[in-house]
Amino acid sequence: MRFVSVCVLHDPPETSLVPFAEFADLHPYRIRRQADSAGKDMFIKAPPIKALADPGAEGSLVMSQVNLILEEINKRHLQPLGLNIHDMWQDALQNSFDTMVEIYRKEELLQRRLYIEVNAHTTDEDVKAARRMIRSKQEQERWRVPLVASDTEAQQIARDKQERLQPRTKPTRDPLIALQCAVLYDCHNSKDSADGRQRTWTYQKLAKQFSLRSARAAKGYVQAGREIRKDCISEN
Repeated sequence: MRFVSVCVLHDPPETSLVPFAEFADLHPYRIRRQADSAGKDMFIKAPPIKALADPGAEGSLVMSQVNLILEEINKRHLQPLGLNIHDMWQDALQNSFDTMVEIYRKEELLQRRLYIEVNAHTTDEDVKAARRMIRSKQEQERWRVPLVASDTEAQQIARDKQERLQPRTKPTRDPLIALQCAVLYDCHNSKDSADGRQRTWTYQKLAKQFSLRSARAAKGYVQAGREIRKDCISEN
């Protein structure tokens, strides 16, 4: 939200769009237009990266927070009445069979997603191999749901799994780089001071600057960027 606010208050630097986008934690890398909306609605896709805490540490943190609140309730409201919340907690756990069954049932229903841990020693091959293993396990468990799930819960779990396994179309061009290529080529392309026959930005130079396959690929990026600019201008 802070990054979006900056974009609202300040115009992004036309010649440095890619470095500017890197100020966001995860900048968009794919744009998809909704097929039934005449190309007007645009959806931004972020990289498939999530920041996750260690599950054990996160569970311990939650329980420590709960205990702090319970202790405060104990001191403020229960101890003056001769009661102790910790004794009440133990009594509920030991003497309420239905409560314990529901706790264990909720644990069984907890859906766990598999992620690839990348550290300083992880190679690209490690990531690819791990991805294949995760995909294989997802396929094996496509229709599996916990036996403790009710009919409604089982249907929802199956839908969630199916949605996560839907194939995604790999983008052919990064829209941000395409936009930057178009802006540089069309708006910041003066003649070279040393050689008037040369321009500051040629397709070859754009290809080198943004690590594109060839000058022809750079030309395609410029054309795609022009379409994005046209859409933005028409919408504004």
